[in-house]
Amino acid sequence: MGKRPACLRPFFEVSIHQSGATYFCCDGYTNYSIGNIYEQPFDEIWNGEKARGVRRQMLLGDMSYCKFGIGGCNMRDAEGESVIGRKFSEEEMEECREEMPPPKVVRFSYDYECNARCITCRRGIYANSEKMHDFLNSHIDKTFLPMMKGAEKVYTSGSGDPLASRHTRKLLKCIMKRYPDIKIELHTNGILASEDNFKKLGLISPDGSCRVCGLLISIHAATKKTYDKIVRNGDWDAVMNNLKWLSEMKKQNKGMRGFTLNFTLQSINFREVPDFIELAHKFGGIPAIWEYRNFGAQNEKGYRELSVSDPRHRDHSKLVKVLKKVDAAYLSPWLVKLAKDGAPRKTWAEKWAARRASKRWHNCED
Repeated sequence: MGKRPACLRPFFEVSIHQSGATYFCCDGYTNYSIGNIYEQPFDEIWNGEKARGVRRQMLLGDMSYCKFGIGGCNMRDAEGESVIGRKFSEEEMEECREEMPPPKVVRFSYDYECNARCITCRRGIYANSEKMHDFLNSHIDKTFLPMMKGAEKVYTSGSGDPLASRHTRKLLKCIMKRYPDIKIELHTNGILASEDNFKKLGLISPDGSCRVCGLLISIHAATKKTYDKIVRNGDWDAVMNNLKWLSEMKKQNKGMRGFTLNFTLQSINFREVPDFIELAHKFGGIPAIWEYRNFGAQNEKGYRELSVSDPRHRDHSKLVKVLKKVDAAYLSPWLVKLAKDGAPRKTWAEKWAARRASKRWHNCED
């Protein structure tokens, strides 16, 4: 069968994005779409030539379809475990082949609607237009639900907030009715992750157990003051109250396996990393910290102001000192390398180019 796959996602997972483009992973981590869910049947996409080609290469240990490769991937599940580098079971390995049965994990990342604006994520509050809302709803029965016929878990959404979107709330209710055994993983800002909202969506079963097996909650801060700078239209007190409830659900072992608290490093918040880790542990969550990658939310100047992980930033050396004291399990692979070795060594020409470029940098005030 060749070398062990570096990532199992192409064999068991599928991800749908806003245009209907279908990937095996987040489109921020791969450029290669295997089809479009609005243009062709899902079965043809899942086992089409493009999909089988990716699996064929992965079975040979080829990560060329990934933007960052093994060393740069910081994708994690709700329990904080990296999607690559973990030990794969013999059963998982035996199942890997070019043509696969329906995916075990379906990731819906197409809905951008959100009730807040993280400054590293987007430039404004986004709500679906009525036209878009109706369009997405029209695909629930004919497109989205049929994709889940073999799924064990559904993830949403990574592009907006599933608890704030009218469409995704409706989708979740439909999933609860159609597929009573499917578990849900939510990626949310935590503002609406309350017991009351979970009950309204059918995410709490009559026996009190939770259909949500895990959450990824992005807060990017350890204090309200810093949170308010990063998460516009946020609600720190609501998030803290919801974390307390979620912590109790996890302790009671009612289906909630765990949750991860996400923290994207910026010049505004990097000094709070130790306090953030302590905060995550207080609620029984797993801290996940990674570098800021600009996917379009900031212009060049804004990105330079925030990107403290870039060696040219005036506070970069201070960041490295902070990271050296952090458990590597909480850092993305790139940050682990940064904490261990510092910024990558540059050639003389690269140093000269960086020196010239640094004169154009605007060093921000925190």
